[in-house]
Amino acid sequence: MAEEAKNVVVLGAGVMGGQIAALLAGAGHKVHLLDLPLAGDEVGRARQGLEKALSSRPPAFYLAEMAQYIQLGSLGDLACVGEADWVIEAVVEENGPKRALLARLEPYLHDGLVISSNTSGLSIAELARDRSPEFCRRFLGVHFFNPPRYMRLVEVIPGPDTEPAIVQQVVDFLAGELGKGVVCGRDTPNFIGNRLWIFAFCDMLQRMERDGLGVAEVDALTGTLMGRPPSATLRVCDIVGLDTVAHVAETSYEGLPEDPWRSLFALPAFYRRMLEENLLGAKVNAGFYRKAEAGIESLDLDTFDYQPLQKVELGALESALSERSPERRLRALWNDSGPWGQLGRAHLMAVLSYAAEHAADIAGDIVQIDQAMCWGFNWALGPFELWDLFGVE
Repeated sequence: MAEEAKNVVVLGAGVMGGQIAALLAGAGHKVHLLDLPLAGDEVGRARQGLEKALSSRPPAFYLAEMAQYIQLGSLGDLACVGEADWVIEAVVEENGPKRALLARLEPYLHDGLVISSNTSGLSIAELARDRSPEFCRRFLGVHFFNPPRYMRLVEVIPGPDTEPAIVQQVVDFLAGELGKGVVCGRDTPNFIGNRLWIFAFCDMLQRMERDGLGVAEVDALTGTLMGRPPSATLRVCDIVGLDTVAHVAETSYEGLPEDPWRSLFALPAFYRRMLEENLLGAKVNAGFYRKAEAGIESLDLDTFDYQPLQKVELGALESALSERSPERRLRALWNDSGPWGQLGRAHLMAVLSYAAEHAADIAGDIVQIDQAMCWGFNWALGPFELWDLFGVE
């Protein structure tokens, strides 16, 4: 990989591919953005991807004129790979299409080329299976978080045969050239950030089903009070898409057969019903929440009707919400003797225990786990910082 990665090829012009291309173009790099033909137009899908990036909100480009650094192309012609410093695969999140595309890169391998996948949780070793040793030594996972321009976190996931010098070159480029916060994870399902976030999410889903918690109650508890963003748990799910979140949960469930917590990743009945009824979140204006003429409504999981969103009364914890310090809010929740405190402690203990039990499996050190959750999910404190805050007993 040339130190400046002057020529970058992005394979796939979907949401992530288009926005990664925009990020790199904005940093002054020449980018080839390739996708499948559309209705006889060789660059039709690539053009659509670029147009979506140009119209995205928040803006994917620093300035619209920076799109001139992006050259559109077709996945039918990979000749530009022969002159690339870095190839980024960003097609559909399935092993089959990714492996088939990566296999087509073999004839274009050359000195200085780095190949990465933007997979959010598929096995890097599996994606590289049956590839040549020369391919494998230059292949790794580089997972940008969405939207790439704004999210600080990038996860770098070496494969079993990735050359260490190449890993370091990629880390240095991401941090030095793009200003990213880089964590290096192990090649385990969903890597670091998604692995811990989907655990925390599924833990709350199970508590909803078991304890009859409502949508607004879950987000009142797991938002700013818990040192997490106001979008909390279920609003985040709506933003990401219930189908996408389900895929992440299924990746953990299928890929972690020995995990003692594995059963938690099985989605509860109400969530499966939401998928069946196409309640997929913000993209269809119907998920755990929806926008109505009178305002925001939340889904009643007993009747599956939407009701006007009601404020949740947190009792003695109401005053904690006015605290500017996340540490003070968290301590108030941890020390609360009421039902909200009991529920909050139980959830936090599950998350902290899971992080501690799997730290060595998913990351090189605990600092990178904390950084992943803070940089990638806007948690005020990572799980091991929370251990320090509450005290390890």
